[in-house]
Amino acid sequence: VLVSWRSIEKMVSQSQKDHVTELPTRSVFDAHLRAECMRARRDQHSVGVIMVDVDLFKEINDQFGHAAGDSVLNAIGQTLRNTLRSYDMVSRFGGDEFAVLCCGCRPGEIENTIQRLRAAMVKLQSRTSLPCPVPTVSIGACVAHDLNTIERPDQIIEYADECLYFSKRE
Repeated sequence: VLVSWRSIEKMVSQSQKDHVTELPTRSVFDAHLRAECMRARRDQHSVGVIMVDVDLFKEINDQFGHAAGDSVLNAIGQTLRNTLRSYDMVSRFGGDEFAVLCCGCRPGEIENTIQRLRAAMVKLQSRTSLPCPVPTVSIGACVAHDLNTIERPDQIIEYADECLYFSKRE
């Protein structure tokens, strides 16, 4: 069976992007996180992960429909992308969750990034062009300044997730 490279390339490209948000998928994020952790160990810089979860997202889908929910996810994803540095990576992590990979953060610097994200989300909530109100988001983050202190890259995600769930409880 002969398959053209163009058709394979198109399928690979499509599998690496979330079709709702046009952001990279979780598998792409995971691969970049592993690569950045190896680079950070070698170059001695930090790696940070910010987890963003859309609060009460199920209610949006239930009340306004899945198309409205997709519009909200797309708007949030693009707001995250437009708010961060050009070299930060935003991905759709799954469901109503996004993950951000921030490299080279100095101690305390991630807080500035989170404050910019929060301000952008508040601004997004006042946008009237969406088919439904934009819900709030919960944010958790972890920065590893010394990559020798973690055993595996996904620990950074686990710690950021713990912070995210603390934020949701608060």
